[in-house]
Amino acid sequence: MNDLLNTLYDYVLTQSESYLAVYPEYRDFCRRAAEKERSLRANLSQEDEQLLEDMLGELWLRHQAEQEAAFQASLALCRELNRAALA
Repeated sequence: MNDLLNTLYDYVLTQSESYLAVYPEYRDFCRRAAEKERSLRANLSQEDEQLLEDMLGELWLRHQAEQEAAFQASLALCRELNRAALA
């Protein structure tokens, strides 16, 4: 993405945090995930913990790519809707 799209993307991510704040289950999802991660880590060897770290890093990269793709698809949809409205 170019600088403008990066700026818009960062803005959308910041704004989405306020939407998540009113999503009733979001905090519960986060809390339960953190509890499960702590429980899992307590039972891992150092080698297994590194494997978990590597997997979580890859999942984070995948999530970032999915968010960016959703942003670009939304932007394309907005462009199409704008063209249709102006036609």
